[in-house]
Amino acid sequence: MKDLQQRYVGLMRRHVRSADEAALAAIAGIGCEMVAADLPIEEIAGFQEEAVLAVADTGEGGQLDETAVRRSSACLAELMIAYAVAYREKSALVERARAAREQHDRRLTALGQLVAGVAHELNNVLQPIRGMAELGLLDVPASGPLHTYFATVFDCAGQAAAIVRGILSYLRQEAPRPRPIALAPALERSVDFARMGLVPGSSLRLDIADRGAVVIGDESELTQIVVNLVQNAAKAVQGTGEVVVRLERPRQPRIPSGADDWPREVVTLVVGDTGPGMPAEVVARAFDPFFTTRAPGEGTGLGLAIVRGIVRAWGGEVAIDSAPNRGTRVVIELPMVRETGSPR
Repeated sequence: MKDLQQRYVGLMRRHVRSADEAALAAIAGIGCEMVAADLPIEEIAGFQEEAVLAVADTGEGGQLDETAVRRSSACLAELMIAYAVAYREKSALVERARAAREQHDRRLTALGQLVAGVAHELNNVLQPIRGMAELGLLDVPASGPLHTYFATVFDCAGQAAAIVRGILSYLRQEAPRPRPIALAPALERSVDFARMGLVPGSSLRLDIADRGAVVIGDESELTQIVVNLVQNAAKAVQGTGEVVVRLERPRQPRIPSGADDWPREVVTLVVGDTGPGMPAEVVARAFDPFFTTRAPGEGTGLGLAIVRGIVRAWGGEVAIDSAPNRGTRVVIELPMVRETGSPR
């Protein structure tokens, strides 16, 4: 504040001495800076008092003549007008931001209600599918192809129900119930499930470089992560490129150390594609709920937001590495655990 006050004193001196219009313009800038710095309008009185005293010290006998009084008043008017305009604009921005947040909250609430209804209807459909598949498993030989088909239907129906529950938990901000899971076999099952939703001709490859990783999480949530990321990648390559899911140890972990400052061992799950990539401005907003670059009806803009919510609930972090004509890599780092379930 002292710097603004000193600048105001100097600018008033300039304007009183030579009627410098540029000084008035600069004073208007000070008014805007006061608003940006959240200085109350009452501070203007102090600014004016110090500036007038400083100008009076340069006059004869410490007095201001009529011209000096008129010009110093012009400085005060300029400062107050600029402050008032800037304050009104700032208030309007704050109000628009508040309205946008309220609209966003209403959309989430409405979406949660919609998904709850859809989940109920889907569960009504999934229950007989899963039940009939279970009966089929009991009626056919375990070594025959029909048993494999029934098992696939049974597992897929269960995974679909788990995904619906996971989306509901995300929208309702329910606390997850994580437990230690062996990541490699769980990832294999999740990728197999994601593969079923790909269009013919799509290439999906799984590379597991670390089969010993155990993390605290939930397999149904892992399936949500994999399905969302694989579907995004598959749409990016449009059946002409390759999607790769890889499990490995990172060279430079992104997530912080534990509370004891010892570095945590982490495992990295990477979903990459050879698609067109994304510009920086899209990457910057990719995790925002409801943000999508797809045409209306082709995406909700919630997939990556759900992924980040799950990953952070597991104590991990997720980032996107992408650029135009360079493909996209979504990198997830998760803290590994000991057999007891505590981070290591």
